[in-house]
Amino acid sequence: MSKIYSAEVREKAVRLVLEHRGDYPSESEAIRTIAERMSLKAETVRVWVRKAESNRGPCAGHVARRG
Repeated sequence: MSKIYSAEVREKAVRLVLEHRGDYPSESEAIRTIAERMSLKAETVRVWVRKAESNRGPCAGHVARRG
């Protein structure tokens, strides 16, 4: 059975990963640690982060490649 998390929990987890991923050896480690501290599954947080990043559009400075 999957759990339903509030928007606040999702937003906090994503914000913490995005703000602190530079503090860890890898983004995966940041996700794992933050998820553990929030009693969440790392895969759940990873999906939330990826979705948030895709909703933000291309990163600043990113140059789109042309075919």
